Amino acid sequence: MKNFVSADGLATTSYAAMYHPKSASRLNALLKKYLPEFSHSNVGIFPMMEETWLPLDGATPDGQPAFIPAEGEIEYRDDANYNEDVPIKADYVFGQGAKGYGYYHLLTRHAYVCLNTRIAIAKTPRHNLLTWLRGHSSEIICETEREEMYEVGALLYHRSHGKDGPGENTWDPMRATNEINDLLQRYIPEIGTVGLYPMKQKEWASFDGKTVDGEPAFVPYEGPEVEYREDNFYADVPLKKDYVFGTGRKGWGYHHLSTRHAWEILTQRIAITKLTRTDVRLWLEGHGREMTCPTTKAEMEKLGALLYHRGHQNVGPDEHIKL
Repeated sequence: MKNFVSADGLATTSYAAMYHPKSASRLNALLKKYLPEFSHSNVGIFPMMEETWLPLDGATPDGQPAFIPAEGEIEYRDDANYNEDVPIKADYVFGQGAKGYGYYHLLTRHAYVCLNTRIAIAKTPRHNLLTWLRGHSSEIICETEREEMYEVGALLYHRSHGKDGPGENTWDPMRATNEINDLLQRYIPEIGTVGLYPMKQKEWASFDGKTVDGEPAFVPYEGPEVEYREDNFYADVPLKKDYVFGTGRKGWGYHHLSTRHAWEILTQRIAITKLTRTDVRLWLEGHGREMTCPTTKAEMEKLGALLYHRGHQNVGPDEHIKL
């Protein structure tokens, strides 16, 4: 969504296994801070232990219906935030979904589809995330609040796309670490030891500086003229371990994986791939064929979430997270 949420929805239900919130108490405080539904309920606090979602035609163990139809005519809202139009009901989210307008219980997946929609719309250039959720359109001025809302957004996306259930009680940090590092090394040829998950550096290396190991953060390119590629994959340029080739503020060159710009370049590869509907893995290899393997797609969506997270962290990755 920082950008804890992935670019244009690249994250999957596996996202929670790749980037875990710093603490349940912190995330739950953010849910209550920015989403009024969680100030009226303890349902939906992190982590949700339910293995399956409540079906829309079902009821909770204590008899609450999964869906309560709206009373009267409801006017569509572009921001998907109906809290100013209808009363907040404890344990429910009001929105438009598979059963029309009404209250969707927080034990249903569709409640999180409604909440995630608020954020997806808010991410458009026209509106600011935080102020949109609050029903305003003024610009946000506090970067901390922006970061917090992306963190909340990551969880909402995870839940809204978990078709079987939230499954937040099965997170295995060691297995998740091994899986994401395997993906990094298989799909990104630039990855050596630098850039493996988790990156523990608190600050990105400066363009004009050096890494903690004394390597230059940026190495200018001195080869033949390079033609810009939208996919940011330059197969004709020699590979340099621990560096990503591309263009930026300092022109064409190699950006060390200790710099944020290296991850911005890698994120762009996946973002362009999604827009052109081509296979991420094949695109990274310099091809443009369509993807046919669901496993590959899931792997690359998970990888894309990490790349997006790093590419949008202004200060540093700081993935040394204590749970």
